[in-house]
Amino acid sequence: MNRLVVSVTAHTPLDASDTKATSVLEELAVDFARQAHEDAECEVPARLPVG
Repeated sequence: MNRLVVSVTAHTPLDASDTKATSVLEELAVDFARQAHEDAECEVPARLPVG
């Protein structure tokens, strides 16, 4: 079984209450994972969040 793992690291620490920045980083990671899954021409559903 092959797996694809995507992570995003903020160069500047975020406050736990900084929901806007956290949301942007989460969206970036999901978009990157979606593109990598597409580029790999994987036939298995990605099971990524809709967005």
